[in-house]
Amino acid sequence: MKTATLVILLGMALSVLGAAQDVATSSLPTAQEKAQALAQDQAREDAQKSQEKAQKNAQKSQKKAQKNAQKSQKKAQKQWNDQHPSAH
Repeated sequence: MKTATLVILLGMALSVLGAAQDVATSSLPTAQEKAQALAQDQAREDAQKSQEKAQKNAQKSQKKAQKNAQKSQKKAQKQWNDQHPSAH
């Protein structure tokens, strides 16, 4: 009787130990998961940098367009004034 109980207890202990190892192993990230996480972080950073660069370029283009529009407006005003000297 004692041997049978001992075998049962030993079996249960091994089952618990095996389950504990499964849980511990499954909770640790694998090398592939770590690599994927790093790749995702890098992609996120790259996307953010690209977005910031695009926004900066858009602002630069907008300023240039405004400057050119003002220049054209001044030029048109000067031409109009030159053609109509008595109007001003």
